[in-house]
Amino acid sequence: MIKKQEASKVPKKATANKRQNSGIKNLKPFKPGQSGNPNGRPKMPEDIKRAFKEMTPIAIEKLKEIIESPNTKETDRLRAIDIVLDRGLGKPTQELQVETSNVPQVVFIGADHVKD
Repeated sequence: MIKKQEASKVPKKATANKRQNSGIKNLKPFKPGQSGNPNGRPKMPEDIKRAFKEMTPIAIEKLKEIIESPNTKETDRLRAIDIVLDRGLGKPTQELQVETSNVPQVVFIGADHVKD
């Protein structure tokens, strides 16, 4: 047990909330038109790109094995098929149908010169 005198010497732990908010006062908002990442996303190093390209045939072969294996669970087989189709043909486009009831109407005042 810690005695009362010793307990006062034990440092208090910082709360999670205090740690999260400690850097907020140093933040400054971006000016209009200013990017938070002016140099853009960093390029992937060429050696890593090359390594991924070298592994692509292995990954394709593994997907083929998963799809063709009788021991593969159906959910895993469907996921492998989905990956192959998405990478080979591209992800399908999604069609959106938007209905609005409060569309503002545009009225031209003094537009007598407009032809019908």
